[in-house]
Amino acid sequence: LQRPDMASSGIPMSGKVQFSAAGGDGVRLELKRLASRVTVVLDRSRLDDNVDFHIAGVRVSLFVSFSIFAPYPTCMLLKVIALFMMPIIHINSVFNGVAGMGLIRFTADRASIDQLCSVLYLFVPGVFMLCMGFVLSNSSHNTPEKLAKRGFQLLLFGLILNVFRGTLIYTIGGFLFKDNSMFLEAVCWLFGSDILYFAGLYLLLHAFLKKNGASDVVLLVVAAALQIIGTLLPPADTGNAILNAVIGNFVYSDKKSFFPFVWWMIYPVAGLFFRKGFDAAEKKSGFMLKCAAVCAAVFALTSVTLLLLGHSVSEYLLWGQHDLTMRTPSMLLTLSFEGMYISLIYFISEPLHAPWLRTAVSAVAEKLNQVYCIHWLLLMDGITV
Repeated sequence: LQRPDMASSGIPMSGKVQFSAAGGDGVRLELKRLASRVTVVLDRSRLDDNVDFHIAGVRVSLFVSFSIFAPYPTCMLLKVIALFMMPIIHINSVFNGVAGMGLIRFTADRASIDQLCSVLYLFVPGVFMLCMGFVLSNSSHNTPEKLAKRGFQLLLFGLILNVFRGTLIYTIGGFLFKDNSMFLEAVCWLFGSDILYFAGLYLLLHAFLKKNGASDVVLLVVAAALQIIGTLLPPADTGNAILNAVIGNFVYSDKKSFFPFVWWMIYPVAGLFFRKGFDAAEKKSGFMLKCAAVCAAVFALTSVTLLLLGHSVSEYLLWGQHDLTMRTPSMLLTLSFEGMYISLIYFISEPLHAPWLRTAVSAVAEKLNQVYCIHWLLLMDGITV
């Protein structure tokens, strides 16, 4: 489907095929437009009187070019690639005890693995958020009411996930080892910053602004303003671990603030505008090439500026320096890098029209939340056992 809001009514389409009867062979009719609803009208008036013609069955195959965003298929392929990278990052985080997350800490030198995960991080959370922006663009089905409902659902999913991957574990540990600090950690896990919390909060704000008539430009202005404010604000350390965990979902508080809202809102908004530009472009390939060129220029300009100011590019680009990662220079580097990456995936995926591949990619990508929750539960509960 070229736009999600065409899913209910379908898209006008036409097709024509000339063939000769050849036993029981099927007839393949290529339609000019893809539709979600098909009506077959057969005119038998031109058949001879002694000819019976019946339709034994109709099968509509999903044949969507991998060059179309929302919800197929470049977006889907990006999600699938990120899904395979995500467990590697989280396994390293847990077993290396990054930011106090894990119950186990390796004492061996893990610099190489940490560096690998820092690179992989460029292909995971930002990509998910950009894809969220892709599918929010230009769809009458994304009403404020539906977006708000989805936002509350994601917040609930995030809460349930935190209960089972952290709160429950530390609560049991507190009773077993009679350690009150583990009870405190259990409560912190309940409200701890997570990408599901971020996605839920973003959808709620998006729904609120749209409900009040805000344009996409207003969304961009709000996102950019929050990004700058988040960069200028010092860490919001209240002296209370639980309050820090709650505040960490909105602004950076400590090294457990993985997804502070003010830093990350710009990503789905950037995805929304990326999609709008893609839809408006007459030549999609040309748009993607221009996008890659602009992103490369932004990446180079930001890198040179940081170097001239005496900063290291890697400290802003690679995950690990939480007090620097996702601040404005990091956002420019990461977004421009991911823009080039998306353009590359676009051209790689365009020729992949095999039905089985489209089906497989779609099936995996649509289970994003389930895979995210299950792998965390296996990881955290597994090492506890």
